Amino acid sequence: MKKLFKKLSKTVNIYSNLIDTFIEEKDTNKKFIIYDKIKEQHTIYLEIKKELKEAKIDLTDNDDVQKFKDYHQKLQLHERELLFDGVNVKEKLVKNNDGYLDRATEINRNTTQQLLDGLRIVEETRQIGQTTVETLEDNKDKIKKINHNLDETQGELKLANTLMTRFLKRIATDKVIIAFTTLVFGGATGIGLHSAGII
Repeated sequence: MKKLFKKLSKTVNIYSNLIDTFIEEKDTNKKFIIYDKIKEQHTIYLEIKKELKEAKIDLTDNDDVQKFKDYHQKLQLHERELLFDGVNVKEKLVKNNDGYLDRATEINRNTTQQLLDGLRIVEETRQIGQTTVETLEDNKDKIKKINHNLDETQGELKLANTLMTRFLKRIATDKVIIAFTTLVFGGATGIGLHSAGII
């Protein structure tokens, strides 16, 4: 059990250091690299927390868990800015690359994953908000306003996810059309050659 707590503490320290670096970094491409590392540490943290819960360890007053929550909230303030800045930067990089279609597909896949992560973050934030409502009755008006903003953000993220999915389907449809056209052209050429007695 001590090993798990040491691992938890180490993970939270790495997570918090990465977030501080992420916030200070000005280069969007570097921010994406740091953000991927943050997501890895987040996954490790959730796995450790799950193991501790399965062992029926109470984490309510744990300093590392509180530190993680504080830094997680700090990260959320900067995630949306990264998402929209990153999309603009990636679009410029794709236009200058010969493998446009493959890069566009990869970027859309990554962006879709970011949107799904955003939806997950919104849902986690909503759950935190609901818990807070039960304990902070005096702040009902503020919490209602927060929930309204979260609903709008979730709607925007779902719309963006739908648009990305349509774009990926359109790319797949274009590939099928190109393949079908090639087959038709090849068949027509074969029939022409056969009719001419070449084949």
